[in-house]
Amino acid sequence: MAKTQEWFFSWNAYDLSTDEYLIEYSGSEVFVSDGTKSSVEVYEGQIEKYTNLRGNIRIHCLAFNPV
Repeated sequence: MAKTQEWFFSWNAYDLSTDEYLIEYSGSEVFVSDGTKSSVEVYEGQIEKYTNLRGNIRIHCLAFNPV
């Protein structure tokens, strides 16, 4: 059985041009990652995932912790 790790990730999203808070792109989730990835790889993957939701967005991490 493959090793996995659960993570909690919470973030706020902001428009890069106006610095407006984007509630519709902000949130939190518990998710499972491949247990062979480092915490840095998992974190960078989450930031990339939410940054790619739309153009001109900045993601601000509020919490990132193993569960």
